[in-house]
Amino acid sequence: MFGNLGAFVNGNMFMGLFGPEVGLKLPEAEAHQVVASGGGPFGPAERPMTGSVSLSAGIAAGQARRLAAPGGAASAGRDSRWW
Repeated sequence: MFGNLGAFVNGNMFMGLFGPEVGLKLPEAEAHQVVASGGGPFGPAERPMTGSVSLSAGIAAGQARRLAAPGGAASAGRDSRWW
């Protein structure tokens, strides 16, 4: 993954590192929450990865766990293929 680390489930990447950024592949509702809390596009600036967002440097570990936890923030209508 761009010469960096990536985490995979069943051959699908759900998290990766790009330089100092931690990126997550999230359903749209959760991705909007991450962007609203200071996150942004993930990957090279000229071609960010579609469907992935980077965590902001200021996001607390507790917030990250809450956003990523099944049944966590905005879980209504969550597509189970993401978890």
